[in-house]
Amino acid sequence: MKIQDFFVGINDKRCYNKIVILFVLPLILSSCYSVKRFSSEVMYPAKNTINNNITDIVLINKSYLPKSKAKHAGIYYEHKNYFRETYNKDSVVSDNALYSLAHGLKETMRYNVVDNDTIEKIKCEEGSFLKPLLYSDVKTICAVYNTDAAVSLETFYSFDSLFNVYDDGHQIIRMVHLISAYKFYYPDKDGRLYTFANKYYDDTLYWAVNGGFFEDLSDDIISRKDALYEMSYRSGMNFAKEIAPYWQEIDRYYFVNSKDEMIVAGQYADNNEWLKAAEVWRRLTDSDKKSTSTLAKFNMAVASEMSGELDMALYWINKALESKPDRVLFIKYKEQILERIENQKLVDKQMGVQ
Repeated sequence: MKIQDFFVGINDKRCYNKIVILFVLPLILSSCYSVKRFSSEVMYPAKNTINNNITDIVLINKSYLPKSKAKHAGIYYEHKNYFRETYNKDSVVSDNALYSLAHGLKETMRYNVVDNDTIEKIKCEEGSFLKPLLYSDVKTICAVYNTDAAVSLETFYSFDSLFNVYDDGHQIIRMVHLISAYKFYYPDKDGRLYTFANKYYDDTLYWAVNGGFFEDLSDDIISRKDALYEMSYRSGMNFAKEIAPYWQEIDRYYFVNSKDEMIVAGQYADNNEWLKAAEVWRRLTDSDKKSTSTLAKFNMAVASEMSGELDMALYWINKALESKPDRVLFIKYKEQILERIENQKLVDKQMGVQ
């Protein structure tokens, strides 16, 4: 059987699969075989399926706090000095959440984001703060930027604390709490305004440093600004997953035994040359030695998945299970393949692949 016979159509399909980290790690060692682990990134479906006709979007930041709230609000301690806190810092850092969102959307090319990640900035007064945009507002903005829809950062507000903990030594902890909310606006041609993926995030992160005196440790702890930038990055990337497919790292395994051919195939796999590895493993599936044949069948399932052939991966893992129906690793891998098949259907739908 030729390699093309079991990877049918591999050149005709879009393969949402990429190896980003290939660290080969022997997990199970015996006189017969070893199991090696590697990491791959695969595309997962968005949590919301948006109409494929919506392809171009503009980003809106309407989270800027009203002027009445841009005032001093207490003090915070950093780098051996006390600083007055202002609400303005949240307004500045909030743009980073939208830049992160744009980055997440561009990774899978589901949408075209306005050039240079241009952000339409809306400063709301007290009465209109957090009030949804009107059809006329969204339609005008989309017309200016020639887009189908808009994604708005509705609110972005944070507070933080820097405090001491004494427990077998001295520890300083910075806590940052961030509240953010997003909304996807789509104004149709008939005057209707649709909103999708209305999402509210309420996140808290902690950073800690162990050591001596409070004044010294305050120089080592992450700054409030950097902490906010990290939190805003997480916020934007999380919302990107709501409206567009995204890359997710997964772990996979394959077997190597003492046979020369299995060693060679393993070397191909180490170099991400799955078709060459599959050519070897396919021959070994017909081995007279049952253990070698079974391991080769499992490896064929892995090679098929890494090549984007999920149906063929299911075929080969079923073959492996016929030989070892109670093998936990085989059973778990079949479940993972079935999940990927279902996810892939949704990814294809969301990416407009027929």
